[in-house]
Amino acid sequence: MAAGGSYLNLASLSVITTEEEAQLWCREKGLLPADLECPLCGELLHPELKDRSKYGVFICQKKVAGHEVYGRFNLSAANNTFFSGTRLPTRRVLIIMYAFAVKLSYSQTIRECHETNVPEVAESTIADWFSYLREVCRGSLDRRYNNQPNIGGPNHVVEIDECKIGRNKFEAGRLVEDSWVLGMIDRQTKEVRLEICPNNKRDIHTLLCLIRKHVAAQSTIMTDCWKGYDDLTLQNFRELAENHNLNFVDPMSGASTILIKNSWRPLKQRLCRGGVRKDDLSDHLCEYLWRQDCSRLQRDPFDAIIEDIKVLYPGGLHQDLDDCV
Repeated sequence: MAAGGSYLNLASLSVITTEEEAQLWCREKGLLPADLECPLCGELLHPELKDRSKYGVFICQKKVAGHEVYGRFNLSAANNTFFSGTRLPTRRVLIIMYAFAVKLSYSQTIRECHETNVPEVAESTIADWFSYLREVCRGSLDRRYNNQPNIGGPNHVVEIDECKIGRNKFEAGRLVEDSWVLGMIDRQTKEVRLEICPNNKRDIHTLLCLIRKHVAAQSTIMTDCWKGYDDLTLQNFRELAENHNLNFVDPMSGASTILIKNSWRPLKQRLCRGGVRKDDLSDHLCEYLWRQDCSRLQRDPFDAIIEDIKVLYPGGLHQDLDDCV
């Protein structure tokens, strides 16, 4: 939920009717820089509108110390922002961001982007922007995993299961381009981790490497007796196993992998709903994990995607100074 229970939605975007209003909104939200300190002399700059410059340009040509070598400083206000290089009107980009956040389909997104006497946005364009936003999801996860590399730990139970994910061919139910994915969920925190098995293997060595990567030592791990989980106890983990041929919950140990198995259903339904290329599977898994985190941490998805874009694309100088003079 957004801070104070205040959500951003299409109604809040509908008041934006011009390019100028859209850019002002982005500057207020921190998606575009409102000013920039000149790296040569420290002067505070504001974007100046120039020909063929949609978002304006930061310009400093003062004849003061710092400018002797480089002379004039010149940098697009869209540099190193999410809007860098786009030809779409800013308002449409915002609507696409919202559509992605609330899981609208391509056709629904095209309808929301419709404007009278303006060409429709192509489905391929929507697909490209959704792909860019999945990269934002990946960046958000990378930052969090760097700060919190593992789930589990002492007194924590982690359920582990592997699943084959692909896409349906001719709606016949047969999966093609299958990939084995290892899933892990911490029962206490409900945090989920997913990892594509390298070389599509799920042998003992592969699974143990992935488990050590994501699960803290001294965790209690619950598995389904697959032979790939042998020797977990030798890796400083405590293993409890359930045999699906006999029970869904082991009557002796209480072992169960119901939570992680229930996580596969919505993931597979979403991925199989139009097919996902194997090369794109990783980004789609990142999107799924990002949405799981939004739910678990009570983050409004549109607020969250805005905040994550601001971190990944902070704007300002992000290149050699020689290219800005």
